[in-house]
Amino acid sequence: MLYWRFLRITSLILAALLFFNSGPRQIMEVEMQVGAGHLEVLAAPAAAGQFDDLLRELQTAVTDPNPDLEQILNLKEQIGQANEAVLAYFEQQAAQLAKLDLPAQSVVRMETAVATYQTQYATLLQQLQQIEETQGEQASLTQLATFLTTTLPVSDNDFRELPWHSLRTDTVQTWTVGLGTEGTSANDKRSTKLVAPAADDPPTANDLEETVEVQFTPEITQLAANLQHNPVNIYNWVYNNITFTPTWGSIQGAAACLENRICNAFDTSSLLIALLRVSDIPARYQLGTIDVPVDMALNWLGNFQDATAAARYLASAGIPSAGTVQQAGNIYALRLEHVWVKAYIDYIPSQGSVQQAGDTWLNMDAAFKQYQYTAGTDFLAATDYDPAAFYDHLQANASLNVAQNAVTHIDTAYIEQTWADVGSELAGIFPDDVAALLPQQTIISTTHPILAGSLPYPVRLFGLSLPEVPDVLRHKLTVSVHDETGELLTYTAVLPAVAQQTLSIAYEPATQSDIDYIQSVVPTSQIVQEPENALTLFFTAVSPQLVNVHPMIQLNGVTTVVGSETGMGAAQTVLVQFEAPTIATPAVELDARAWGHIGLTLDLAGISDEHIASRISHYDTLVQDFAAAQANDDVNGMGQLLDPLTVDAYDLIVRNWFYRVDHHSRVLSNLQQVAFARYPSLGFFYAGGTVTELFGNPIQMSQDKLYIDIVRQLHIVTALDGDENRERGFSLHAGIMSSRQESDLLAQSIAIDVDEASSAASLLWHAAEQNIPIHTILPGNESAAESILALLDNGYPKEAMRDALNAGKVVTVPQNPITIDGESTYGYVVVDPETGDGAYLLGRANGGGLQCKDPSDKTCQFLLDLATVIQVIGIALTMIAFGFFIAFAIEAIVAAIFTAVAKASVIAIIAAVYFGYEKVTEVGGKLFEFLDCVSQSNIACTEGMLEWILGMME
Repeated sequence: MLYWRFLRITSLILAALLFFNSGPRQIMEVEMQVGAGHLEVLAAPAAAGQFDDLLRELQTAVTDPNPDLEQILNLKEQIGQANEAVLAYFEQQAAQLAKLDLPAQSVVRMETAVATYQTQYATLLQQLQQIEETQGEQASLTQLATFLTTTLPVSDNDFRELPWHSLRTDTVQTWTVGLGTEGTSANDKRSTKLVAPAADDPPTANDLEETVEVQFTPEITQLAANLQHNPVNIYNWVYNNITFTPTWGSIQGAAACLENRICNAFDTSSLLIALLRVSDIPARYQLGTIDVPVDMALNWLGNFQDATAAARYLASAGIPSAGTVQQAGNIYALRLEHVWVKAYIDYIPSQGSVQQAGDTWLNMDAAFKQYQYTAGTDFLAATDYDPAAFYDHLQANASLNVAQNAVTHIDTAYIEQTWADVGSELAGIFPDDVAALLPQQTIISTTHPILAGSLPYPVRLFGLSLPEVPDVLRHKLTVSVHDETGELLTYTAVLPAVAQQTLSIAYEPATQSDIDYIQSVVPTSQIVQEPENALTLFFTAVSPQLVNVHPMIQLNGVTTVVGSETGMGAAQTVLVQFEAPTIATPAVELDARAWGHIGLTLDLAGISDEHIASRISHYDTLVQDFAAAQANDDVNGMGQLLDPLTVDAYDLIVRNWFYRVDHHSRVLSNLQQVAFARYPSLGFFYAGGTVTELFGNPIQMSQDKLYIDIVRQLHIVTALDGDENRERGFSLHAGIMSSRQESDLLAQSIAIDVDEASSAASLLWHAAEQNIPIHTILPGNESAAESILALLDNGYPKEAMRDALNAGKVVTVPQNPITIDGESTYGYVVVDPETGDGAYLLGRANGGGLQCKDPSDKTCQFLLDLATVIQVIGIALTMIAFGFFIAFAIEAIVAAIFTAVAKASVIAIIAAVYFGYEKVTEVGGKLFEFLDCVSQSNIACTEGMLEWILGMME
């Protein structure tokens, strides 16, 4: 079905191209609409672009414990030369702009920008002269260091909690926040303090209403009708089709739960209540504390072999009161707070099989169920692969430099050949569809003809029965945008309200004067003639210092909140704070620039096949609407769809990333014998590039790079037998695999060679191929760490690495950057040695990146937000420029997602399980083996680490 949808989208786009290529008449009309006035574009000279780079070198020099006066004076001379280039640029710019009738606001901003720069430069020069006159006295050095700190943007680093992070608790605990409601104290909100409702409590109108969680969407309404509005059918369907995940609180709501099919007890209850209420059956949430018999609990939570580990899994996920219950020294149950449904059923005499007027409040729990587990096929037993021989070969050929904690001469050709040989063997042995041969967890279905009169477990205490989830039990997020002046925008929502939305931050010109300036200087005729160069032409012509923009929160491409003004290209910090009923986590942040779109994509509980199919269908609808507007020559209608199409393209790529990582993590967790659950996570997608600054103030910018940055990847991982070494191994393996996905998925979405995209994991692989030393820097020994940092290329963010070491983390980094498409790319990995949690970083804080230099990469150009950039010039011109790219963009993006839904070939699935996606696990297991070896008293690999790797591969 998805294949035919893909073909339909392609045919729609081919039809759209007829409109965009309809001849020169439309181009002439565009010229008339947007005006012919423009200037020859004026790029900032290279010397001006180096100004702030020289300031940062100067900042490093004056803060060095042993400052080199000769170096400082040499930098003074270079900065003076750059200043001459800056002044010449300002002069040429003023002459160019004088030819136009600019808005008064633009003239004032230009004069202010020049005056500000001249004042700052005068202060800099004065302080440099003072350093020269005093021969580098400490007071003069400190004064200059303080000045530079206030003028250059600085990013803080906090490595206490890493982006790839496992929520865990060392001991089973009772949470102090659980069932929040009126009449409970702030310090004790557990259900033991609540009073059970009266058994004859009659239904109210609230028991039939929609809420934030209980939505009567067309899909839910249709499903209820298909189930004949029968409570037995409704209960059986939810029980048989929704997989349980052990988190606490309302996260998705009914509609997203139906779409995702992976839901916690709150969201499963919301779906069941929605189906009942839309069938005119009153229903409520029932809170309480339950004791689940140990055998049933172990099966329910993931086929645990150890009851204490299962209780730790619940506690780590934030389930209140999670713990074991003992009798005569033996564990006989797991105790936890829980939520289920009370429905007002026609129970006498039909027991729910026929629904008329209700007469009984009946407890219904569709989240608690039992599963059938199958071990899957031992693929490697059918091949000639020998894990011990594989690692023996790698150890025999690799070189360890103990003094520098570095490894080189990793036989990457041997790894690739082994991977290819195993894949070839498996392709010849197994059929194309290998999903049934992998480890499986299948719901043991129920087809009860009537509803049971009791729950399948003892209820220790009934809590409140409520028509709506209390606000204290809802997950929320707050998005805020800041620049150097403070907060520009804030937006708060409960997660169920945005669970099915595409959420983004967009920047647009703040006033009509800003639009007027842009339209005055952008070379419109040239853009029409060279749409593939539109981005370059636009950013070369527009001076960010003369434009103000404002950030906006958009849902599905529609503006919801508008923020305060900031300068175009100004450094921005996007903060996202998640709030949960029982687990507190720090805010995550993104360093960005004020222009274009920033997509925010949520993975709330895992991405299912149904969910991906639904998102493709949504994107398909947008494309059809665009084609319909085109067929009706509705230019404004097409223009209104540009933002939704852009943010949906961004969203689909990140959502596909989460889909693949969740899928591979579940397969890996089955093989590693650990339970895995996704906790609400977040990824960004945005365009970036080079920003030329003077004292931190942008004078020119570009957009030629795409970034995918998974800033919050939280999950719960617990070994089924309680062995925490398995958990650490899983995190190391899955973390580096997810990093590699950041680059591979970008490349596949753009349909280019994966080597043209980059991520921290892919850079480690390239470093191994090029025999660049890969260093492990250990915390706790500052002198040893500094000696290794001194070996690294100066382009690395060494201060960020020091922050990681100070937080007790291990840093893994190639000695030199990797050259990709002629540009040096810096990447490194930060790992918690105790847990395997990690941060996989490009530059200072980015995840995966892709350089978009070739105009023939039309999808890449589309994703650089061409539509929004050109939209400020004129809507008709937007259509021409956008039409040049849209066909290629949509086809490539949908094709990438379609591939994911189709699961992939035998080789891809098996490689993902045993070698990691696109060679990831060979690199991950091998590199971490060697790096851990180096970290253990600087001696050869220990037997324990080797046994773990061999066990993982077996």
